[in-house]
Amino acid sequence: MLDIIPWEAGPDMPLGDDGHPVIEEGDLSYVLDLQVHMNVGSMKVPIVCPFENYGLPCPICEFIKDNDLDKEDWKKVSVKRRVLYLIWVHNSREDEKKGLQLWEISHFSMEEKLNVIAALPRGGGSINFSDFEDGKTIAFTRKGSGQSNTSYLGHRFIDREIDIPDSILDKTFSLDSVVKLHPTYEEIEEMFKGQRAGISSNGDIEEAGSSFQEQEDESNTYDDEYDSNARPGGRSGRSGRSSGGSKRSGGSERSNRSSGRSNRSNSGSGRTGRSRRRK
Repeated sequence: MLDIIPWEAGPDMPLGDDGHPVIEEGDLSYVLDLQVHMNVGSMKVPIVCPFENYGLPCPICEFIKDNDLDKEDWKKVSVKRRVLYLIWVHNSREDEKKGLQLWEISHFSMEEKLNVIAALPRGGGSINFSDFEDGKTIAFTRKGSGQSNTSYLGHRFIDREIDIPDSILDKTFSLDSVVKLHPTYEEIEEMFKGQRAGISSNGDIEEAGSSFQEQEDESNTYDDEYDSNARPGGRSGRSGRSSGGSKRSGGSERSNRSSGRSNRSNSGSGRTGRSRRRK
């Protein structure tokens, strides 16, 4: 069980289809929602995609656009949707004593499920589950372990047993200030060239090339499951756009993601633009 803690957005939030930050600086958010190239280079590091998040050139996206990759190869190099939260865990007294923690997980495993159960069936609107005063504790079950057999099930909201104390709220920070959101084009190109060299012109991964592998989410590492919103139809880069008209790639997936981001203040924190309790 855990509480998701809202935080004030900084100046570096990802951009929506309208070219503006999905959350304005100083407003409250509860999640940093990013498109990430996973396991890039020999160190298998995650790279925040400059194209999908900020409309800037990305050598990996350009490679995908310029090569006719099959579905499996495309999935290995395309972006995955990741989310970061500030959380307060209640599984045990020891967990509670750890205080505020940073948690990273796939959008599929958590945010997608929360959006579904937060939607009110009648009259529209949604449950403000991350509200620091009136929010909900989130409960779910994690099954399995390892890279390919972990699932998160039974997401539900329960009433908070205790209020979020000032000692937690006072330690919040802007998540867009702690992630390297702007790797340079040259940095990405240098890290990616090993994987690029390992993909032949017909899209087959050669044995000599290093492969991308999805990693399991243990502590705060990666547990990515194939994002149900990410489809091979989006691999055509800037072409293949939805009717939303954005200049960036991703088709309906990009449009849906931006829409989810813009509604974040209504479903999660419900306090966008409002000062914290102590102010």
